[in-house]
Amino acid sequence: MSQAVFVESDCYEGSLYEYEPIASAVSYVIRLAESVGATDLLERAAPALALLDHRFDRGRGASSASVESPDTARVAMIAQIGELMVAVADRVPYALYVNDLQWARTGTLDM
Repeated sequence: MSQAVFVESDCYEGSLYEYEPIASAVSYVIRLAESVGATDLLERAAPALALLDHRFDRGRGASSASVESPDTARVAMIAQIGELMVAVADRVPYALYVNDLQWARTGTLDM
C-alpha cells in the first residue's frame, strides 16, 4: 500500500458550499493528473471544472450561453466531473474517501 494514492475529503455540518467535499477531492485529482502529464483530460473537463469551483477556471471555462438551463448545466457538470475522475484513475490509480457523508449537501450526494 505504500505506492497507493489516497484522496480524502470531508463533509462538514453547516457547510455553505454544496460541492465543497467534491471540489476538495477534485483539487487533488487535478494535481494527480498534472503529475502524470494528463493535461489533455483537464483541458477536456475545463468547462465543468470552472462550474464546479471558480478557482479551477484557468480561462478555459465555457460560457453559460450555450446551456439551456441551470439544471442542464448542473447535470452536465456532474457527468463531466465523474468522467474526469475515472479518466485520471485510468492513468494514475487512486482511492477516494469522503468522510462524514451524513453532513453532505445535496450537490455532493448527487456526485
